Amino acid sequence: MKSKTPDKFLNVRKLVRKLGELAAVLDDVSKKMHTAAEKQRATLTRIEEPTREDRRLLNSLHKKLESIELIPLEDVEIQHAQEISKKLLEPSARSRSSSKMTYHEYVEFTGIEEFNRFRSMPALDRDELESVDWDEFYDRMATID
Repeated sequence: MKSKTPDKFLNVRKLVRKLGELAAVLDDVSKKMHTAAEKQRATLTRIEEPTREDRRLLNSLHKKLESIELIPLEDVEIQHAQEISKKLLEPSARSRSSSKMTYHEYVEFTGIEEFNRFRSMPALDRDELESVDWDEFYDRMATID
């Protein structure tokens, strides 16, 4: 009769060899995942950091902004702008019915109620324009996502 001990060792050896192969595959997969993660990290770092060209462009834009002189509008210019806006808001100036909403307006407004409310509002007058805190307005616009 044959001894069962060598068969057990043979099965154990096969199992150990298979586990070794599995460990090698897992090690290979782990190295590939590590390499891919490093590439992704490097790509994200490149995207987040401004390039030399980006810095040059930002600096030149900043210098141009600093050099711009703000010229206050004359009363005549404000009055002219108000007249133009009134003409544009008159229903006769529109080529479509004022009760219909365009796709652009549909996207911009939250609903027909808001659309109708804004459509019925008068043009901004001089007092409203002068009362605007432009620094606060800019700060609010800059924080919109």
